[in-house]
Amino acid sequence: MRIATLPLALVGLIAATWPNSAALADTTSFTGSASAQITGFRAGQPSGQDSDSATFSDPNGHLPLQVVARLVDPNDPNAIVANAAGVAAAQFADPRTTAGGQDPDEFAIDLALSSVSADIRYTGHASSEELRNVLYAAGELGTEPAGTSVPLQGRVYVDGALAIFADQNATNLSGASARLRVTVTKEVANQSPQQVFLGTLELVGGDNRQVTATPGGSFPTTGIFDTDLSSVDASLSVFRVLVFPNLAVDYPFDAVVGQAFALRATVEVDAQNIPGGVGVAAVIGTPFSSLNEVVSLTRGSTPAAKMSTAVQRERSAPTGEAAFAVQNPQPGLFGLFSLCGLLGFESVLGFVALIGLRVWNPYRRGGRRQR
Repeated sequence: MRIATLPLALVGLIAATWPNSAALADTTSFTGSASAQITGFRAGQPSGQDSDSATFSDPNGHLPLQVVARLVDPNDPNAIVANAAGVAAAQFADPRTTAGGQDPDEFAIDLALSSVSADIRYTGHASSEELRNVLYAAGELGTEPAGTSVPLQGRVYVDGALAIFADQNATNLSGASARLRVTVTKEVANQSPQQVFLGTLELVGGDNRQVTATPGGSFPTTGIFDTDLSSVDASLSVFRVLVFPNLAVDYPFDAVVGQAFALRATVEVDAQNIPGGVGVAAVIGTPFSSLNEVVSLTRGSTPAAKMSTAVQRERSAPTGEAAFAVQNPQPGLFGLFSLCGLLGFESVLGFVALIGLRVWNPYRRGGRRQR
C-alpha cells in the first residue's frame, strides 16, 4: 500500500509548470511496526497461541521488520500430515530504499488457516504500520504563506486477495471469515487524531456453502473480482477468491503550511476458520507462501501447489466477475481527478508524502521519487 498527496487548488498548475525538481515535503522522521498472532481453539476452548512483533524507531535500526506466528496440530516436526495449521506473517520494509521503486513488500501480510479436524479452529491477526512525520514549508505549496490551511488530495493503493476454501464434506461455512482493514490517520500535536481514510473488505462464509463479500468505509467497489477456483482440485467444494489488484482510492484532508503533522497508515487482516475442512487465506502486497504451507500440512502438497498457483494467477490476470455492482462515482474530489488514472498524480508530478509500496527517496528537499 502507498499514499500520495498534493495540493488540491494547484493541481492544474503543477502538472503544467512545476519542474521535476520541484521541492518536496520534508519527511522529518518515520517509525514502523509489524505484528502477527495465531490462537488455537479445541472444542471451543483456547488450546495455544503464538505471536511475534517488532518495531522500528531508531534511524540506525535494521529494516525490514519481518514477523511470523505459527501453530500446527499435532506439534510434531516429524508429522507428515497435520490436523490443523495456521500461519500469520507481516512485514514493514524501509520506504527509503525500494530497489529502484520495484519493491511490492513495504506493507506485506501473508496469512492462512486450515483445519481438517472436527474440533480445532484458529484465529489469526497480522498488521503493518508506518508513522511518518511531515512538514510543508512556505513555498512548497505554491505561494501560500505559513499558517495557511491547504486542502490536499491523498491516494491509497492496495493490492491483494482474500479466500475461503472447504472440502467436499463441508456445507456450513458460518464462522469462517477474512477481513482487511486499511486506515490513514492525520496526527497533529495537541489535537485529537483525525481519521482521513478508513476502508474494509471482508469475505464471510455462510450456510449452504455461501460466501459473501462486503466492502466498508471508503473501500472502493470497482476493481474487485470474485472468482470460484474450486475446480483446481477435486477435494474442494468451495474455493472463493476475492482479488483486488492495484486498487486506488482518493480522499481529502488539510495541512497547514509550516505546521508539522504525521500520517499513520495501518494495514491489518483478521481471519478465522472453522473445524471440519474449512480454511481461509489473505495476502496483501507480497507473493505468498502461507497458503501453500498450511494446505500442504493439512491436505497435501499437490492441492497446495494447485491452490497457490491459482491464486497467484488470478491476482496477475483476474478472470472473475465484478464483486460488486458498479456505482456511479461520487461527485467532488474523486470525479475531479479521475482522469489522472491509477498512477495519477505520482506519475505526472512525482509529488510528495508517500507511505507504502514502490516509493521514492524524499528524505531531502528537492529529491525525486524513483520508479
